[in-house]
Amino acid sequence: MRYIVDLRDGLNVDDVYFCKSKTTGTTSTGKEFFNLVLQDKTGTINAKIWDTSSSAIAEFEEMDFVYIRGEVNTYRENLQVKILQLRTAQFRETVADIVPRGYQHRKCAYYLVILRLGKLRR
Repeated sequence: MRYIVDLRDGLNVDDVYFCKSKTTGTTSTGKEFFNLVLQDKTGTINAKIWDTSSSAIAEFEEMDFVYIRGEVNTYRENLQVKILQLRTAQFRETVADIVPRGYQHRKCAYYLVILRLGKLRR
């Protein structure tokens, strides 16, 4: 597992993360894209899907665990991930590395994991 806190410009990502949000956007040239906020227990990072024709986009929702393969880059002095491949995470894939640290997050994260695992089993 490569934690978000350890990501650096130029690294490749090949891991499971929690999709905190999923929105659509449009570039200044009119090209559509998806913006995700990915999370693990160390923090969050923005991620972009430029291929909006991919069928994988419709297969997951916010609050799902997703497996991504992509490249980390810097845009306007902030790290982001350019997603090249994406799928909904399988039940057997670990979620222990996703849960935020700290007692205050523990109970919320526990219920979140239970809800998401129930969905992944389907």
